[in-house]
Amino acid sequence: SLLFFISPLLLIVLIMYIGCLCKLIIWIKSKNILKLMLFTSFVLYFLILPGPITMPRYHLPALIMMTIMAGDFYSNFFLHFLT
Repeated sequence: SLLFFISPLLLIVLIMYIGCLCKLIIWIKSKNILKLMLFTSFVLYFLILPGPITMPRYHLPALIMMTIMAGDFYSNFFLHFLT
């Protein structure tokens, strides 16, 4: 059915969200205030944004940062554990 075809895409999104969450935890532990403020600004953007926030065009500004966060986490993770 349709869920069979969507499952790989949902897995990719889940991997990105896990990487983003892990990077956020690293930022909190290292007390990187500037990056935490940038992340908080995106959270406030979604809280203050009126209208249907489930539309994809509202997710694009945050998606770029979340992808970079996840990529940075996985890059450092693989460099640390594979070398």
